[in-house]
Amino acid sequence: MVEEKVDPAAEERKRIFLQRKAALKWATEALETVQIQCRAAEKDELVWLAEFHGFHEVALIQIVRRLDKEKTLDDVPQEARDNIAAYCAQSSKGGYPTEVDQASFKPMADIWAFVAELDGPKYERPAASAEEVAAAERLAQWSDTSTSGMATFTALMREHATAASVQQIGLIQIGALCPEEGKGDTSKDVSGMTSAGLVPMIEAAMKAHEQDIEVLRGGYAALRGLVMIPGQLPKLCDLGGARVAAEMLEKHYKDAELASTANMAFYAMARQAGKNSPELKQMQTAGVHTSLGKVLTHHAWNHALCGKVRLTCPFLTEE
Repeated sequence: MVEEKVDPAAEERKRIFLQRKAALKWATEALETVQIQCRAAEKDELVWLAEFHGFHEVALIQIVRRLDKEKTLDDVPQEARDNIAAYCAQSSKGGYPTEVDQASFKPMADIWAFVAELDGPKYERPAASAEEVAAAERLAQWSDTSTSGMATFTALMREHATAASVQQIGLIQIGALCPEEGKGDTSKDVSGMTSAGLVPMIEAAMKAHEQDIEVLRGGYAALRGLVMIPGQLPKLCDLGGARVAAEMLEKHYKDAELASTANMAFYAMARQAGKNSPELKQMQTAGVHTSLGKVLTHHAWNHALCGKVRLTCPFLTEE
């Protein structure tokens, strides 16, 4: 009789498969419990309680997705399981849910912190040098929006292309310098505020610093500013402005502040583009609607943010 050889790698894959399967069963049941409580709180118009439940509902949806579809999670720690059970128990006491005491209720928002820890350390911006601080201060005071003035401006940004602090200030200043139609000093030379001259710089900065949320927010502010200048949207889209904006939101849709800033830029783009326009088609091809959809799913409990995104979405369709 030939003795079968044990394949350690295969055994480990089987162990992880069974562990993930059990965790998925638990997570699905926990999600159902939280959803029942959330719908009950909404029915009783307990907004504060519905928002707490909504936060955990979204977190559990993500846990289920990571266990089932993405396979980026192998298990849920027992501590997290015990904590969500304790959280749900608060809404199961006498007269559920109308007699839940808001003053003593514990949101327990840190239950899912282990997921962030699994994703690794957060990005930390390197300290700026004295030269970079000086460059950022110079950009912050910039006022020359002529063609030659903005050529010098972008040259200074390129000189410090690796400095996140300089890129952030530069991008924010571009947005601030862009003249909106019917506003500002009409005699001022703004010939340098064009998509042709600035979008390549904006795209380069956002891609080079794609882990720096503040740089990206500055990029969205700059893109929005350019969009508000009549006639600049077509070139902005042709040069990939909508594409890089969608790509960065795709990477960071979980950040509420970045999502809000991105949505403002997309709202301006969609309004300027109009229905059945080439620019709207480019936005659709870039995946803007898909990225905003992820924002709606992930931030379902954030009613203010989702409300703003829902104002944008209708403008992204051809109908």
